[in-house]
Amino acid sequence: MIFIAKVILLFHCVFIKGQNPPKYDFIRHVEPSNDTDLFRKLLKPARSILVINGPEITAASGLPTKPWDKWRGYSSESLDTLAAFNKSPALIWEYTQYRRDLVLAAKPNQAHKAIAEFEKYLRNEGCGRQLRVFTHNIDSLQTRAGSKNVVELEGSLFKTQCLSCGHVEENFDNPVCPALTARGSRLEGNYPDIPVNDLPHCKQPGCKGLLRPHIKFSDEKINSENIRKAGSLMHTTDFCILVGISTLDLKNPLGHIPPLLTMHNHTIAEFSLEKTYGPPGTSLAKFLFEGRCTQTLPDLLQYSV
Repeated sequence: MIFIAKVILLFHCVFIKGQNPPKYDFIRHVEPSNDTDLFRKLLKPARSILVINGPEITAASGLPTKPWDKWRGYSSESLDTLAAFNKSPALIWEYTQYRRDLVLAAKPNQAHKAIAEFEKYLRNEGCGRQLRVFTHNIDSLQTRAGSKNVVELEGSLFKTQCLSCGHVEENFDNPVCPALTARGSRLEGNYPDIPVNDLPHCKQPGCKGLLRPHIKFSDEKINSENIRKAGSLMHTTDFCILVGISTLDLKNPLGHIPPLLTMHNHTIAEFSLEKTYGPPGTSLAKFLFEGRCTQTLPDLLQYSV
């Protein structure tokens, strides 16, 4: 009954009220281990591995985690809304082009590649083991590294969505359309308006609807399909690897996953630059490997193959 009550409370907090899950008495009361041999031993039999990529893995590719604080005098908060797009789609597409240019100049790092290679190994192993990546990052660097099983909870700068038919597709064209050539500059100036007809439009048969960046603006919610996918993790994951983020920093809908995994005695490992699990008695992770994820993660995943 206690177990059922905790699950009901978690569901209510996360999916009904939108709050972070509470901390329970099953939280580990010892500091996380950095025992590499034990990590490999526990990872080896895991059948469903969840990797959650955080902001540090993006920073390791040379991208600031908040690279768009100011753009042409606008704050990022004022530009990161659907209302702003509806008011001036050309301006938001220019801002998006700027963000895409930054990311395209970066490359997937060794941590991205290690995750992709481990996923490929499990897939080719033919034993039914799988690795899935969930992330709030919108840079698509994990996909560019070769990962196939990636859920980008807040979308991607390299996907477009039609406002008319809803079609979503990947788009790595640079620029996104000819009218956006050399229009990503962050410097203030007198830029001529781009006509809406010259902005990206849908190429699906019978549809010429205006395209928008397929990202979650700040005044939008994560779409229900991604929430459903995140919700299914609690039933299938038996090993969780957090790369560049701690359990305490996870946003919903992933925030409820670590408490449930811990409740079922499944393993959580954090790869982070520093200890971020708070005071003693607040950690959900069994392992913490401090340092740059580009150095700590590849070695451990390589030796687990």
